[in-house]
Amino acid sequence: MNSFIAGARSVGSDILDIGVIPPMVMPFCKENQRCNVIFGNPEDRGRVGGITFYNPDGRLFTASQMEQIDRQIQTMKSVTNEHNIGDYDVISGTLEDYRRSIVNDSDDVDCEISIDCASGPCSLIAPSILTDLGADVTTLNCQMDGRSPGRELPPDEINLRLLMKSAKINTDGIGVAFN
Repeated sequence: MNSFIAGARSVGSDILDIGVIPPMVMPFCKENQRCNVIFGNPEDRGRVGGITFYNPDGRLFTASQMEQIDRQIQTMKSVTNEHNIGDYDVISGTLEDYRRSIVNDSDDVDCEISIDCASGPCSLIAPSILTDLGADVTTLNCQMDGRSPGRELPPDEINLRLLMKSAKINTDGIGVAFN
């Protein structure tokens, strides 16, 4: 990550570091950003498998956008004076802005919800949103770990069988498993 930041700044790109967040929060980060970058592959926790580029609205970069990046990399040159090096800032409050927006724009939830965040970034926000909306929340694997203890990814039928058996949901409740 630090190498990416240094390289991007060396060619004049400004970096806003928002820390660890779930991808769905990215559109709430800051106005006028041109792209969002996630380090690692959300499907392959615990290993940094690459860099994923997202548009400001949360959509993945298209093949054409990635080809444009490749072409630009081939012709890039580092800046030659310190006045052209990109800025680096740490931004805080993005998760709270997202939580507030969801809670303000949603109706109350009056049921039991068992939620499994796969020990990923959703652990930072999903339980508190559902609790704020009034749900009776039971959490499973909602500690930030990144290795998905408790179940394999993705949350498909095979990987969720044990989870579905262990979830304590009455007939009015629901279960949610994040990837």
